[in-house]
Amino acid sequence: MATDIKKLNPDIPMILMTGYTDAIKEKHALGELFKATLNKPLRSYMLAATVRSILDDKELKF
Repeated sequence: MATDIKKLNPDIPMILMTGYTDAIKEKHALGELFKATLNKPLRSYMLAATVRSILDDKELKF
């Protein structure tokens, strides 16, 4: 699904949240698809800080 979203809008920032840390290698997941990865379980402040960081780096276009 992430690949399809990037085809529609390559500038959209995405975060990968996963509970399968052994199955996903961070260096492969980040690449061009994801701006960050978060491993479950996570605290709400971790998600908030990650979203804020990504939004600060990018001007949103609507």
